[in-house]
Amino acid sequence: MLSLSRKSRENSSKAVGLGTLYTRARKVVADFSERLLSPHPDERVRGLEFQEEARSERLSNLIRIAFVVVWLITVLSYAPSNTADFNRINIGAGAIWFLFAIAYHTWLYWKPYRPFLMFATTTLDMALATGIIAAYALAAGPVFALKMPIHLNYLCFLGLAAFRFRRHLAL
Repeated sequence: MLSLSRKSRENSSKAVGLGTLYTRARKVVADFSERLLSPHPDERVRGLEFQEEARSERLSNLIRIAFVVVWLITVLSYAPSNTADFNRINIGAGAIWFLFAIAYHTWLYWKPYRPFLMFATTTLDMALATGIIAAYALAAGPVFALKMPIHLNYLCFLGLAAFRFRRHLAL
């Protein structure tokens, strides 16, 4: 009888430990995500509309980072079946894109948001996608380049641009 109660106490303490661990993990993730979206101290003295625009820019950049990571995972999964030229194009452009997104978010973390940056980042996204299509056209011809699904990225860029102005527009 004594051994059963000891086992039940051990199991209940493990259950409490897992619940506590889960609660702590949720708190860490919530704190981390709030820190990534927190405004710069110089932005807090500006108007509410500016603060919301800056928060939307930070959130859209996090979405950009997630999109680029998914795109790179997809590109890397198809890498064995692609030619070396396409691997260089895809991985090279993806690495540039990813490094830009990380550097931009780091900049937003340490420096206050500037409104012209929303146009600059969208322009850079479009330029990178257009550069990838142009590189495909040079490597395999224009017909092949237009058959690739990279042109669908433009729709994602438009969604990100709309997201910055009104969040429900992107849905």
